[in-house]
Amino acid sequence: MRGLAVFILLLFTSGPVHGQTDDDLTSLSHIVGSGKRVFMLGLLSEGEYLADNGYFYDACVTYNGILARGEEEEGYFRHAEFGIAENLLQLGLAYSAFTYFARIVDAGPGHPRYLEVVPQLVLIHRLLPGLQSVREYIAIYPAAVYPAEMKDEIAFTAALFHYNVEQFEEALPLLEGVTREHEELYLKARYLLGTTQVRLNRAREALEAFKEILRYVRDAGQVSDAARELESRAIMAMARIFYSTGDFVTALRYYKQIEKYSPHWLQALFEESWAYFRLGQFERAMGTIHTLTAPYFEGGYFPETAVVQAVIMYTNCRYDDAVSIVDRFVEQFDGLRKELKERLDGTPDPTDFYFWLLSLSTGRGQGFTPRLKRIFNLALSDQKLARAFALVLALDREKDWLETTAANAAQHTLALELLGEVVTYRELALGSAGEMARNRLDGRRRELQRYLTQGLRVKFESINVLREHLSGDRELVSPGKPPQFQLDGNDDYLPWPFWGGYWKDELEHYYFRVENLCPAEAP
Repeated sequence: MRGLAVFILLLFTSGPVHGQTDDDLTSLSHIVGSGKRVFMLGLLSEGEYLADNGYFYDACVTYNGILARGEEEEGYFRHAEFGIAENLLQLGLAYSAFTYFARIVDAGPGHPRYLEVVPQLVLIHRLLPGLQSVREYIAIYPAAVYPAEMKDEIAFTAALFHYNVEQFEEALPLLEGVTREHEELYLKARYLLGTTQVRLNRAREALEAFKEILRYVRDAGQVSDAARELESRAIMAMARIFYSTGDFVTALRYYKQIEKYSPHWLQALFEESWAYFRLGQFERAMGTIHTLTAPYFEGGYFPETAVVQAVIMYTNCRYDDAVSIVDRFVEQFDGLRKELKERLDGTPDPTDFYFWLLSLSTGRGQGFTPRLKRIFNLALSDQKLARAFALVLALDREKDWLETTAANAAQHTLALELLGEVVTYRELALGSAGEMARNRLDGRRRELQRYLTQGLRVKFESINVLREHLSGDRELVSPGKPPQFQLDGNDDYLPWPFWGGYWKDELEHYYFRVENLCPAEAP
């Protein structure tokens, strides 16, 4: 004990002792430096012992002592950085662990634990998929150093980073390298590969990537629900590609492959209505929209269908019907637009907006109409926003754990330091999630405003035609009997007057009679 006391005295004594020469001081400095290193190596061993026996927080405290008083260029310091990060992750403190792993990556390949960080970052990404910085750090590593057992997951995660920052060419080789070893990961990579090719305007390559998903599911026979979901998304993507190239017949063929009542079915029906409209098959377009208005789908939200209906009626010179459709549409949705604008204007701060959304999603919000909640669910249903919300919740859990530890643990200094970092980043995450959600909802508001404007334009054009008719400047209906509704000789259909009832078995198969009332053109 006396020897230890002398060592500590030598370690922390500052300033020269009376009578010492410069050579004596140099020799003493070497002894002190050597002794400090031995002491830090002892702490490193103690941290490893604590970690091996499950005392993860105590191990972190020990490693933190090294980081607080050790020399950064020393090996023990570098190993302590990895040790504290690894044990924080064992405690479930993923964000805190990431801050230490990030230091190692920033130090570069010269850090002795540099390559060991990659699988740890993957584990953090699983816990915090909304933390974009994790993907960025994973993307730093070249594919050649990926651990064999995680190479597909690492490649896909790095590709996600490149895709999100619009580095599409960098994402392609990573996605193409994902193997079939893990079904869901492989199919996700194929889907993102197709989406990336779409962003690069390469329709043929995109279609091939999506077709690989369909072939995989077909050949596998028995696949997971996740695989079925990716199959449906691939079918929708292919239909949209064909629609965008003007091949509406092929687009319809793919839309028809979406299973009835699946999560994508209503969206497929809506997009079908546009394809039928572009083909001039107005009866099928109106019949498809008729399905979307059935009471079975009260949770659906397709305001643009009113624009399609009004344009079809206008195209067929049914101007009174076009005006009626637009009037009903304005009555239904203009109030919703105003309500949404009022909510957005009333909560300009992103953080406050996040908590407003939280109250709405948990049912604690007061005065929210069912239709506004429906828009909330639709606008905020994308995966990117879901990951942002999940990140905030994960940071909340980490904050709570650190607050409890800081209040109860004997060694609370480290917990307080980590808590400060988590609280600071949580504020940023709250603002980011709130801003992202606000942008999504504002996009819905602007979209609804655009549909209302389009509908009103059709209404005004229809009114102008009706005025010309009243003044005798335009003929509305051709002489003689209007053309009769035809089904191209199809005997499988039965004419049925619509009095507000729906046949559930006939959903998706309706034709809606649209007689063309436009005057016959002169020879």
